[in-house]
Amino acid sequence: MLAPGLQLGPYEIRGLLGRGGMAEVYRARDDRLGRELALKVLPPDAVAEPAAVERFIREARAASALNHPNVITIYEIGETQSGRFIAMELVEGSALRSLIGAPSSVEQLSRVGAQIAGALAAAHAAGIIHRLDFGVARLLAPQGGSSDPDSAVTAAGTAVGTLRYMSPEQACAEPITSATDVFSLGMVLFELATGQHPFAATSDVAVVRALLTAPTPNPSHFNSGVPPVLDTLIGRMLEKEASRRPAAAEVESVLLELARGRPTHEPPRTSAAPDRRTVGRDRDRRELRRAFEEAAGGRGVLISVAGEPGIGKTTIVEEFLSELSAGSRSTRIARGQCSERLAGTEAYLPLLEALDSLIASPARELLTAALKRLGPTWYLQIAPAATHTSPEGRALANVQASSQERMKRELVAFFDELSRATPLVLFFDDLQWADVSTIDVLGYVVSRISSLRLLIVVTVRQAELLLSKHPFAQLKLDLQARGLCREVVLDFLTAVDVAQFLALEFPGHEFPSTFAALIHAKTEGSPLFMVDLLRYLRTRGILSNASGSWVLAQSMPDVAHTLPESIRGMIQRKIEQLEDADRKLLAAASVQGSEFDSAVVARLAGIDAAEVEERLEVLEHVYGFVHRAHEHEWPDGSLNVRYRFVHVLYQNALYASLTPTRRASLSGRAARSLLGFYAAGSAQIAADLALLNTSRSPRTMPYACLRIRRRSPSPDAGSSSSSVCPRAAHALNVK
Repeated sequence: MLAPGLQLGPYEIRGLLGRGGMAEVYRARDDRLGRELALKVLPPDAVAEPAAVERFIREARAASALNHPNVITIYEIGETQSGRFIAMELVEGSALRSLIGAPSSVEQLSRVGAQIAGALAAAHAAGIIHRLDFGVARLLAPQGGSSDPDSAVTAAGTAVGTLRYMSPEQACAEPITSATDVFSLGMVLFELATGQHPFAATSDVAVVRALLTAPTPNPSHFNSGVPPVLDTLIGRMLEKEASRRPAAAEVESVLLELARGRPTHEPPRTSAAPDRRTVGRDRDRRELRRAFEEAAGGRGVLISVAGEPGIGKTTIVEEFLSELSAGSRSTRIARGQCSERLAGTEAYLPLLEALDSLIASPARELLTAALKRLGPTWYLQIAPAATHTSPEGRALANVQASSQERMKRELVAFFDELSRATPLVLFFDDLQWADVSTIDVLGYVVSRISSLRLLIVVTVRQAELLLSKHPFAQLKLDLQARGLCREVVLDFLTAVDVAQFLALEFPGHEFPSTFAALIHAKTEGSPLFMVDLLRYLRTRGILSNASGSWVLAQSMPDVAHTLPESIRGMIQRKIEQLEDADRKLLAAASVQGSEFDSAVVARLAGIDAAEVEERLEVLEHVYGFVHRAHEHEWPDGSLNVRYRFVHVLYQNALYASLTPTRRASLSGRAARSLLGFYAAGSAQIAADLALLNTSRSPRTMPYACLRIRRRSPSPDAGSSSSSVCPRAAHALNVK
């Protein structure tokens, strides 16, 4: 550390301001200009490392390239015998850390947050990623020199807070982007809004585990004064997936609107409205309640909640757990999240997280003592680091289990003791990403669950279980055969369910009577797609509450071309799971529409019809892309199976992946195949043929109608083709 009074070039050291992992920051004085400033100093031992020097210089150059009122001004860089230094603006003030402990006002948070986001937006526009990981200690609220008492300035390197403010991608040493800065700022805003960290835990390891796997809580859960818009914004900033976070410029825009007290597209919700609004799940909720009553009576069971991504698995389980927590019966609940990011690489991760959440409960001392006594191996893996070097820690290490079999016995003994007085519920989300060791231990626990007051609930994506040949797939079958496991498979929502959701989400709305059916048709009843689409329509002002009641303020856009990024990303990700041959098969099928014929697809793909049906069976039962509708015989005697895409959005995405030339080619071949199968009965498929011709060129539709009409003398044929011709006329812009 540099002593006060030491001269560093032209600067006199006055005192230490802060210390980081790489450098120290001092208050200094420049007598030449008669001003105080801050000196960031890289000490001599660090100067010996070329990489450290390069980073130091690069940081100075990057900061000096920015011209923004909320970014520290860089005066110069220099080098002396005491080390390299960066001379920068000194901001007099207190760290925002001083505001933590009690929630900040929405106005103050919004003003400060907007300025920080603006500084980040300027940096990102210049191609600079701050790698924030800063924490509120590195944000200074100046006392003078600014007309705005809440003005915030990012002071590079004045303190350290890396672990608690890392993004998931930083924690996993993955490439970082501007979204990394947005996540770190989201952590700061969460603390300012609530007075606490969103992923608080008992140890550094537990913090990182929660950061990677735990669901992000809503700030409003801790501070009811957080408005819905801010609640949503912070939640988006803290998305685990970087691609789902907003840009810094968007964050700045939303916070500025809040700071100015202006209305936003998302109005406040009534305080009486529940946080979760699930519809159409009565049967599934009854099964979960029945399973709990059995477990509470001493007959434990495993419930596997299955369904495709976005179907609402986690939502219904969390709602069930909230119901238990609010009930009159005392129940212990623990959660463990399986991480896709760490899929299969971290042994026992969800089990350790569940144990960590248990001993963090109000009965901490009692549960910790029980875990030390009955499961010392497990306790040492979640205990604070200091425990390992304490006399108690060394004593526990001496009895640490030497085999996985003993670890299994320890865990069952611990669960047994805990559940004697109070039923215990364990929830493991996304089990398809759990490691083999976790599944092995889980299988052992469930094999002894029938005599415990223990309910284990897991959620799984069945398709991913089968595709990855995950060990839980076979374990589940074995446990079901022994009566120890039951499966709850979630279905898509009906149009009635969508109407009920609209009534809950938009109370007293005045939407058109056909609006619910339209939303159902566009999303095929996928809860996630439905919620994201409605949020998108509300954000864009298409759904408005400006007049005091919810109305459709604008005409509905072409949803297929204006989907939220979350929906686009999920669809694309699901398509990317396909093998190339299956992707080409479904792309060919998409030409025929949301429903298609296996015999037609076989001709388009140039493979045997039986093989196509076998592949479609896999695409239905493993991948969940299509549903078998019915089988029938063509007029020419050929056998055919009719299929439909699970979501019309899948069909849209696959169709969009084809080049215009390929679409025209496949459409023409599909039309010729249908004509061949129907022979003289081609008028029955007039609409199909017309639309296939439209795929080649919209202007060919009326001529397709005309050809069909000429080929069929029957009245039905004329009726069928004429029903299509108004659409054909529209394509030609004629009446």
